[in-house]
Amino acid sequence: MSEAFRRTHSEINWRKIVSLRNMLIHRYDEVQQDILWNDRHLRTHDVANSARTFITSAM
Repeated sequence: MSEAFRRTHSEINWRKIVSLRNMLIHRYDEVQQDILWNDRHLRTHDVANSARTFITSAM
């Protein structure tokens, strides 16, 4: 994502997203898949709501 996009959407915790990405890329052998799956599954609702808000505001 561009810096401008991230600034425009400051409600998103970009640092947390980048940290998760870095862990998955560089320390994948330490990731407990079941915990990651459960966490992502539970947060799907939050992501869907954020996406709806973003799409609605872009229209």
